[in-house]
Amino acid sequence: MKTYDVIIAGGGAAGLSLACALAEPRWAGLRILVVDAQSKQGHDRTWCYWERGEGPWDALLSRRWETMDFFGPGGKELPLDLRPYAYKMLRSGDFYAHADRVIAAAPHVDRWQTRVEAYEKASNGDVLLRLQQNSEGPTTVQAPLVLASTPLEGWEKEARQGLWLEQHFAGYFLRTDEDLPRHDRGTLMDFRVEQVGGYPCFVYVLPLEPRYALVEYTVFSPDAWTLEAYRPHLEAYIHQNMGLKPGAYRVEEVEQGRIPMSTWDFGAAWRRRYPELTGLVPVGVMGGLARPSTGYTFRNIQHHNLAILQSLAKALLPTGALAPVASWRDRLNYRPAQRFGWYDQALLRVLVEQRYPGANLFERLFAGNSTPDLLAFLDGESRFSAEIGIMNSTPRRIMATAMLGL
Repeated sequence: MKTYDVIIAGGGAAGLSLACALAEPRWAGLRILVVDAQSKQGHDRTWCYWERGEGPWDALLSRRWETMDFFGPGGKELPLDLRPYAYKMLRSGDFYAHADRVIAAAPHVDRWQTRVEAYEKASNGDVLLRLQQNSEGPTTVQAPLVLASTPLEGWEKEARQGLWLEQHFAGYFLRTDEDLPRHDRGTLMDFRVEQVGGYPCFVYVLPLEPRYALVEYTVFSPDAWTLEAYRPHLEAYIHQNMGLKPGAYRVEEVEQGRIPMSTWDFGAAWRRRYPELTGLVPVGVMGGLARPSTGYTFRNIQHHNLAILQSLAKALLPTGALAPVASWRDRLNYRPAQRFGWYDQALLRVLVEQRYPGANLFERLFAGNSTPDLLAFLDGESRFSAEIGIMNSTPRRIMATAMLGL
């Protein structure tokens, strides 16, 4: 059986971000394996996130914005100055191609395309992976540390028993023959659309060129839609809000996705399922890194990955090997401050139970606070003094009862 020091199971944003970091020469003393069932290529999704200053993926960005606009459901326009943050757009095809190059250039990193069928305990206490029959290598491998973003069987059925919504969306990359209106500014949220079923619905518009933009329709509701269900809403927005008539634009690409918004404890679920596998650490969405109140995920993933790399660095011996760790699961149990869990639960409860219109709630948040303070809050990095002001900008009685679970 082949043994590694670290196995990364899953090749999405979390797994490939970690793989790129661990491909650096400082980790050359470790044997690392990346396993994923699919070969990731092309633009199958877009990651958008805000970040203060420069970041590790800046060279790959399609574009960044420091000023954007917000539109409330009644048409109120709020110009947003994000500085010192910038809103950044990273397309998956550029990210995947970069990861391919970095991993291929690292002799200490192996990469196999195969499916993980089971996690078990090896005789020496390592995590053993049973892999689907493949042409890449053996069907069993093991490591003391496995960073897993593979789906936990039955997770969604369990998660839906508690507070649950999905951030689901579909977007058009469209090109026009004339310059787009407002092509020099992005629109972070535009709630001037039908609030279907009483749930928050908004559009964001990200112009990449004067005549080329991503227009994405986003919904927070219990269940995702089919692609066809988004089409009339997207086309109505393009025609009515952007002033583009049929024939005045061409759709060059379409993207669609869904992200869970749930207070379900992913970490506890992994512990229940694999109580003896203390070297099995969930990452990405399966590690609970999707923000329950908004669905924003990419920055949380990067925060968690940084914590993982810092812990690995502390365990790195002068020989380049890793020192034994009693429980990587406990050591890498990354969580934001507890109060952010309370805020998330309250905000999600208000949205799930429709105690207050979501579009109006977001308008109050953006109208009543400085944009940098609100972005820091949504990132779980705000000061407590700013959080008091943010919560005061919401319908306080409704939020207070939701926070108490009443």
